[in-house]
Amino acid sequence: LSLHDALPIWTVVLMVVDASDFDGSFPRKVAKLVSKTIDENSRSWKEGKSGNVPRMVLVVTKIDLLPSSLSPTRLEHFVRTRARESGASKLTSVHLVSAVRNWGVKNLVDDVVELVGSRGHVWAIGAQNAGKSTLINAIGKCIGGKVSHLTEAPVPGTTLGIVRVEGMLPGNAKLFDTPGLLH
Repeated sequence: LSLHDALPIWTVVLMVVDASDFDGSFPRKVAKLVSKTIDENSRSWKEGKSGNVPRMVLVVTKIDLLPSSLSPTRLEHFVRTRARESGASKLTSVHLVSAVRNWGVKNLVDDVVELVGSRGHVWAIGAQNAGKSTLINAIGKCIGGKVSHLTEAPVPGTTLGIVRVEGMLPGNAKLFDTPGLLH
């Protein structure tokens, strides 16, 4: 067993939420499940047992559709409060982005790359039409690596299965796009 094999594989859950319909697109069940997993695995980790403690990153997309009079600080406060009330008690970070206008994507990429390490997994999870595929395409453009153009469509249900996106993250880290969740 080499040192590389002993390193943990980190999981980063990108909870992608539409800024123009925060409550309608927030994945409550996923937030509660990931928060519970973080609690359970943190206890195991502290006791010296193995356990993958996932990182939950809230990505609020489509901020370019909001009124320009809304301050980013006020929006972030609202987002953190509503996320906590909806079950996301263990957020690692919050990012306000516009994938179409490339606002905030670089900061998100830097955060995710640091969190996932060289061999972790990143899962983009959210409601239908929250902007998961558009976000992943914007991440690919930002990184300048191999870009897999995922289907972006105004109709729900375009991503039909879990899609592994190749070549966007460093090392052997893997990025996955997922079908939209139904509420």
